[in-house]
Amino acid sequence: MLFCVSTFLVCCKDDMNDSVRYFGQVVYKNTTTPFPDLTVKVTDGVNIHCQGFTNEDGMFSLKVKVNEIDGNYYLLIGDSTCVPKRVTLSGYGRSEVDLGVVEVEGPSIPSIVLEPLTDLQATSVKCKAVVENDGRATVVERGFVWGEQQYPDISGKSLKCGVGTGTFEATIEGLKQETAYYFRAYAINRLGIAYSDQQVAFTVSGLASVTTYAVSNIQGDHAVGGG
Repeated sequence: MLFCVSTFLVCCKDDMNDSVRYFGQVVYKNTTTPFPDLTVKVTDGVNIHCQGFTNEDGMFSLKVKVNEIDGNYYLLIGDSTCVPKRVTLSGYGRSEVDLGVVEVEGPSIPSIVLEPLTDLQATSVKCKAVVENDGRATVVERGFVWGEQQYPDISGKSLKCGVGTGTFEATIEGLKQETAYYFRAYAINRLGIAYSDQQVAFTVSGLASVTTYAVSNIQGDHAVGGG
């Protein structure tokens, strides 16, 4: 099978007898914003009959040779950057089918959860979090934020803990004794920053500091000491 690919139009063969042109516009879900550079293909889930891409305005056009495909083929709009949208191939017997505006769910900010705080000390606490979903866009930074005011963010005290999805943990040190601190985990991708729910921890009192004086005036049955 011969086909050519462009950013706007795909032709499956030069002879277009008994063919249908499917066209429309793809936008981000719940918006009117065009979704550019998105894969649009006619496929049965394994084989690709023809393929193209949306342009900068989200427009696409595919011309399908209908006598070369069967009822298992459908129009698939999307790739790894979004949640793909499946559209039934209808309109056989017509030369063109306007699919109108097709909404596709694009990338989003990550999903992150802060687990219960542990190992609470006088000046430190252990934090653990999980980036459960990257929102279909690579997590380029993750970590923890904390402070004495509620809902801390990365403009305040923060600690970076790598990239990507999965579990990460760290011990936050340098805290004040007997103080309430608020903690959140965060994750960043190209869509923005996501914060977990916050948790509060109260640091405990530290151990007393003791200084022992040198023993003096040592006698047979007594001596002088102190601290």
